Amino acid sequence: MTELLADDSINLVACPYFLNPRGYVWMALALLLDVPMSISDLHFIHPWHIKGWASALGMNAELVTTVDRNWAYGSRLLKDFDKRLHNALGDAKLPTDKVDNYLKCLSNLVQYLDTANSCPGLDASTVFYNFVT
Repeated sequence: MTELLADDSINLVACPYFLNPRGYVWMALALLLDVPMSISDLHFIHPWHIKGWASALGMNAELVTTVDRNWAYGSRLLKDFDKRLHNALGDAKLPTDKVDNYLKCLSNLVQYLDTANSCPGLDASTVFYNFVT
């Protein structure tokens, strides 16, 4: 991470990052169905928030990179969802009987994204920005 730091900058790491398949699912569950998320998923931080915060400081937010793509698109996403979807839907008193079928579909997406070229900068579960003057 130190290699990513710009001189005379303030650095912000947003984790989890929600502009990826994992984030889209969590946002839909939380915002549409009031499904309880973990403490780390209580606030959805997006690039427009980060750019607004930088602007309020008289700075620009420059996207440096994203990291940990496996949580956003890979096998860790599938393992996490296998556990968390059952728990979160159960906590919300919603049925969980279709979770396994959904995970099979999501597995196909993960396999596809592993072979496709994805958009750099918007493809991971964590993003790293430099705020520069």
